[in-house]
Amino acid sequence: MKECNIRTRIKKDGIVFYSNKHPNLCSQTFLDSSGKIQSKQVEEASIKDDLYMPKVKQKTIVLIDILLVVLSMFIGVYFIKNSAIVASTLIFALFVSTDFLNLLNVSYKVKFGKDKKIGKLIGARNIVLNAYNDLGRIPTLEETNQYSLFYKDVEKKHTLRFIFFELLLCIELTFDLDILIHIAIIGILTILYLIDRPKVLTIIMQMLFTTRPTDEELLIAIEGLKEYEKMEKTAGGWWVPIYLR
Repeated sequence: MKECNIRTRIKKDGIVFYSNKHPNLCSQTFLDSSGKIQSKQVEEASIKDDLYMPKVKQKTIVLIDILLVVLSMFIGVYFIKNSAIVASTLIFALFVSTDFLNLLNVSYKVKFGKDKKIGKLIGARNIVLNAYNDLGRIPTLEETNQYSLFYKDVEKKHTLRFIFFELLLCIELTFDLDILIHIAIIGILTILYLIDRPKVLTIIMQMLFTTRPTDEELLIAIEGLKEYEKMEKTAGGWWVPIYLR
């Protein structure tokens, strides 16, 4: 089994593979305007502003926060008469809502919305890298059928762990529990925040953003891996800027 440490990023039209031999070099595999798969080596700085990172507008987040706080005050004070509900909602609005709403926004777009292609490319990347690790070579399209949609060595997402930690803390604060139970829950949440074993949150993260790919996305990932290997073979020794090649 071939273990690899390949860093990738997903774009709307393809996959970027980062070189391990030179930090400023990467390969980009994508569909061109005619629908053909193309690959090229580029400098990392040239694609930083073109990565897929949609965000909810800040005004929308503030409006949702205000509505949540007002609603929690109304329910917590006049109906349930539990101030902890108001306190936990305020904590959510102040510390969690931005990341959480952005997470939901991206997840919806790549799973059900206009950017389903992103979720399929993530799935294709995971399947092909799983096959690459297992076979020790670049897989064929037929060989990818037997491999998992989830990649065990995906980069850890500290933002997701932070959101998970604070969401559970907000829920925990809502209920009137014994002080020892409070301490125990906070201790467990802290451990989950500091470590991610057996990478439960990583699996959850992939479930939020990953969709079963078609042959087209799998072929993009396979061609991207071929370009990655070619890039690594030519990246050794003195590195020459792309515009001088």
